[in-house]
Amino acid sequence: MSRNMHLPFALLLLLITAGCTGIEKAPAEHTTRLIKPIVSDELVFEDEDIRLRFTVTRKHIDFTLWNKTQGPISVIWDEVQFRDPEGETHWVLNTQEDPHRVPTKA
Repeated sequence: MSRNMHLPFALLLLLITAGCTGIEKAPAEHTTRLIKPIVSDELVFEDEDIRLRFTVTRKHIDFTLWNKTQGPISVIWDEVQFRDPEGETHWVLNTQEDPHRVPTKA
């Protein structure tokens, strides 16, 4: 029997804090951490069904998803969002699809 899982990406939040030192323009220091559904400085979430690891760069956020079940996992891209430090939500695009696609609301 196959099983589809809807991953709660809308609940996964990344907290990015920035600060600078000195009066002159200095490079900002950033700390990134997963804060929901668990706190993880390593940006890893794992339960009995999946393992999820985020990689954050200056231009994008990547993730690797491991399926620990015998069945398939389905990611519903039109429902995947992330919340920035200011509390605004942004759509997450699957880079394997058309990058100019606009997500639709069901």
